[in-house]
Amino acid sequence: METLSYKCPACDAALKYDGKADRMTCEYCGSNFDVESVKAYNDDLKKRAEEAEREQEEERPEEDNVRSSDKEWNEDEKEQVGAFTCPTCGGELLFDEHTVASSCPYCGNPAMVKHRLSGELKPELVLPFRITKEEAKAALRRFTAKKLLLPKGFADENRIESIRGIYLPFWLYTGKADAMASYSATRVFTTRTPKYDVVRTDHYRLDRRGKVSFSNLPIDGSSTIDDALMDSIEPFDFSSAEEFTTAYLAGFMANKYDMTCDDCVDRAKERMRGSAESLLASTVTGYSTTVKTNSAVSFSDVDAKYALLPAWLLVTKYKGKNYTFAMNGQTGKFVGKLPVSAKRFWLYTLLFGLGISAVLFIIYVLLFFGGMI
Repeated sequence: METLSYKCPACDAALKYDGKADRMTCEYCGSNFDVESVKAYNDDLKKRAEEAEREQEEERPEEDNVRSSDKEWNEDEKEQVGAFTCPTCGGELLFDEHTVASSCPYCGNPAMVKHRLSGELKPELVLPFRITKEEAKAALRRFTAKKLLLPKGFADENRIESIRGIYLPFWLYTGKADAMASYSATRVFTTRTPKYDVVRTDHYRLDRRGKVSFSNLPIDGSSTIDDALMDSIEPFDFSSAEEFTTAYLAGFMANKYDMTCDDCVDRAKERMRGSAESLLASTVTGYSTTVKTNSAVSFSDVDAKYALLPAWLLVTKYKGKNYTFAMNGQTGKFVGKLPVSAKRFWLYTLLFGLGISAVLFIIYVLLFFGGMI
């Protein structure tokens, strides 16, 4: 199986994509190039390499076969793990069934599994990274700063187990939702008289209906990624989306989907339904109480396209437990769940309780003994 990387036209080293500059950069000679120029240069290199390989095949004599062990990959293993050759150093790489792009553990250069980027698996769009690795680390430090209940030492940088810039597979849905909802509502009026307070409650039935169009609603297509975590790093700005080319993957990891658009469509419709019902509910204002009694949403023109969206995934370890944080690789939005120190929780609860008690005692003294002073 074949891997793919992009060569520097100046020194032939592997290039990486720099989202800040929107350029392909070389860490060895410092050169940088635009994406289209690098793609054209590497296409030409590939063409010449294929011609040279054909010539060598024609001239190569037959060689004796060397017998190895009879142990081979079974069909399930072939589906789950693939062996590939690094185009830079020749090292043997192993990718799991969902990996599209990674880096070589021997030379550190980026490598892509070419056949997994073609045919039905080829994305239509890609959102390039705009946030760097150092910015992601700094975001984690800011996220953990000044958190009173955070265990001491959790935020130390040496606790970062891994940090990966990864293009994740998403389905971008478009569609229309026709929504209706009914509500039971009340308005309460109070009239004061010399003897009584007269309370009058008016009851209403409210009907709402509307149509909502959705565009580029992202649903992650990987069963291994926490859906709630991915929803939390939204929104993405699709005005800067680019037509997919593998050059944007250089220097980053990338996964392919293992859930089709049909597998994800129910979740997309649930999100559309929730948004449509929230919009209808937002029009019910000016009432003392409102209760939804009925709702229905129908969908039409639902379609999806395959895209790769950027995210930084950071894993830290504390007392044997892993904590995963995610950062939007385009906008920098950072999310994650932090541990809570039980000692600090009870300490601050005690201090808070003592503070409240002191305030109540002062109020009590002022109210009941102030006139006697």
